[in-house]
Amino acid sequence: MRNCVLHHVLAHGLHSLIVPASLRQHSNMNPQDKIIRDTAYDAEYAGLANIPTWEVLSESQFKSLSKGVKPLPSMAISTIKYDAQNHPKRAKYRIVILGNLVHH
Repeated sequence: MRNCVLHHVLAHGLHSLIVPASLRQHSNMNPQDKIIRDTAYDAEYAGLANIPTWEVLSESQFKSLSKGVKPLPSMAISTIKYDAQNHPKRAKYRIVILGNLVHH
């Protein structure tokens, strides 16, 4: 992974500290910023892929689920971590499950 140290993605090369609010904004960002943010996402995804906490479903697998089985949707949250001098230090993503959509 580029710009990565111990799975920490360095953020001091970012041109903009504005977090993209949509995939369209992400697609239109500065190429260097896109590389840094994509690398941060890849680091989070790889970390989760190494532990058996979830399963990615293809569209056909999703469509073939039993009626009573409802997968939980997820989302990725991007953030920037700052050092003591308030300079951008790390680009970070968290992939989270939208537990608020769980119906009991």
